[in-house]
Amino acid sequence: MTRVLRATFGRFQPFTKGHETIVRKMICDRQEDDDFHVCLSSSCSKDNIFNPFSVDDRKMLIKSVMHYTLDFKDDYDVIEYTNMYDFLKYSCSQYDKLIVYCGSDRAKEYVRKSKEFTNIEIVVCGKERGEDNHVSGTVARNSITNRDKDTFMSCMSEGLPSHFYSFFYYYFMIDNK
Repeated sequence: MTRVLRATFGRFQPFTKGHETIVRKMICDRQEDDDFHVCLSSSCSKDNIFNPFSVDDRKMLIKSVMHYTLDFKDDYDVIEYTNMYDFLKYSCSQYDKLIVYCGSDRAKEYVRKSKEFTNIEIVVCGKERGEDNHVSGTVARNSITNRDKDTFMSCMSEGLPSHFYSFFYYYFMIDNK
């Protein structure tokens, strides 16, 4: 039997429609025996304006959005990583195939980081595949800089608890003056 790991990486600060699209694609593609991980970067500074949430905060937000789609049985489905390269290297040694999902804004970086591994496949989700452009974390963060609340709100996942929408926007606005 071929051991397959499907994974996506990110800061998820906050968890946007784009992130949700990537996780849903990963879930839809998943075969019964595949393992999967939503990998949260642990290198984000809590003091950084664009990284206000801890790993535990982000796990909770992802679970609140995905609860109706994905059964998070344990904390191993949403995991923390420090260095993407080390995670790829370790995973490639443990699995026959590693399938990494990413947004179109990260595709070149992921392809570059995976070149030395023979058992990695990159699946790109996003505007290069004709999907909505107003969904990424990058677009959300840029909308804060541009004081564009409508764009920011349009990027937020609809599965987030309603009080988080305004919290995210005003948190970033206040600290991004």
